[in-house]
Amino acid sequence: MLTSDLDDVRRTPFSPADLARLLARAGVIPHPFKARQQIHIGSDPGQLAIVLKGAVSVAVQLDDGFSIEAALAGAGDWLGWPPTAAHGQFTAALDGELGIVSLDALLAQASAVGRPAPDVLALAAPLVQRVSLNLACQARHSVAQRLARRILDLSRLGGDLSTVPMTQDDAAMALGVQRTSVTHAAVRLQQAQAVRVVRARTIIKDRALLERLACTCSRPRAPAADPRHLQVSRLPSVK
Repeated sequence: MLTSDLDDVRRTPFSPADLARLLARAGVIPHPFKARQQIHIGSDPGQLAIVLKGAVSVAVQLDDGFSIEAALAGAGDWLGWPPTAAHGQFTAALDGELGIVSLDALLAQASAVGRPAPDVLALAAPLVQRVSLNLACQARHSVAQRLARRILDLSRLGGDLSTVPMTQDDAAMALGVQRTSVTHAAVRLQQAQAVRVVRARTIIKDRALLERLACTCSRPRAPAADPRHLQVSRLPSVK
């Protein structure tokens, strides 16, 4: 039943306010994390994690043994649902916070916010779609295009950062390529005057140009649409 529900992407999405109410009623437990920290999602299928703020890299292992970033999860994205649960590896890409919550509690509280249980199961669909899309992207776009997209994704998920914390080793692991390939791609972006790379950071000089140079496979929500009040301190109290 879970797979079919995730495939139904035509359901009306939760508004940020409804999602915040659902989390508050279900008793979400906050867990802060730091950039580059490994994040372990429990093996209990009845327990899920939602990104409340920051960004988490969702990596999968390929047949050749290499791991590659399949998606960047930001505020409102769920971790621990198939297909990211079985083989997913989670690493914090930016400082942030997870919320841990019981699936049973989410389903039990769905009616309190006027939504049927399948709508709750469909919450995982956006991230699942991006995982599939990004894996297909690897063969279609150059390293420079994919690097430009990752810089923009991290910028958006951090609230339109002009300086993105990312080492070349981080980028190489995320893109599934050698560090030298990332170096060459970064040089191309710098020569185009789109970015400036300094130690462990990338400064966006021309965002519009960087958008034109990037692939369009995965674009996380723009900051204006981010459910920012999913931060636990801002969750409404339940009466």
